[in-house]
Amino acid sequence: MPKKHKLIKTDFKCPECNGACLYNVDWDLYVCNRPLVGVNGEVKGSCGKFYKNKAKFRR
Repeated sequence: MPKKHKLIKTDFKCPECNGACLYNVDWDLYVCNRPLVGVNGEVKGSCGKFYKNKAKFRR
């Protein structure tokens, strides 16, 4: 079963899409949570970009 990560709401915005970011306590990273919406209005996931110390981070 996949592990559920502890996420905390923050005021930090993704510099690329201006979406709200959540803080992932387990990874010590900010993750962009802006929903990606398809043509039919379906949510297909989230932006998902990672930031460490508010700078872009590649995993």
